[in-house]
Amino acid sequence: MRFLLLNPAGSLPYTRDYFCSKVTKAGYAEHPLDLLILSGTLFNAGHKITVIDAIAERLDQARLKQRIDALDIDAIIFLAGMVSRKDDFAFMSALKQHRPGLLLIGIGDIFLHPG
Repeated sequence: MRFLLLNPAGSLPYTRDYFCSKVTKAGYAEHPLDLLILSGTLFNAGHKITVIDAIAERLDQARLKQRIDALDIDAIIFLAGMVSRKDDFAFMSALKQHRPGLLLIGIGDIFLHPG
């Protein structure tokens, strides 16, 4: 299977990792260790992995969509957070409408909260 591990673009410099999300206060981006761990697990299981950290690359949603459209992938595992939920779910919903057969798997603190 071909996976994209994704830290999505956002309107603010979000950090979504360790099942904790926040907006960074300085001009730095933390490494998404959740995706790093997943990359090793998936690679060792024989899957093809692509990684995009749109926050670190300072990609906007339009440019990120272009990058994703150019990939031959089966699934996206994406980070999402409470602080970035509006950006995250608007983007992923639009992507799903554009590519309905694409499997989307979200991880992050937003999924720990019921409702």
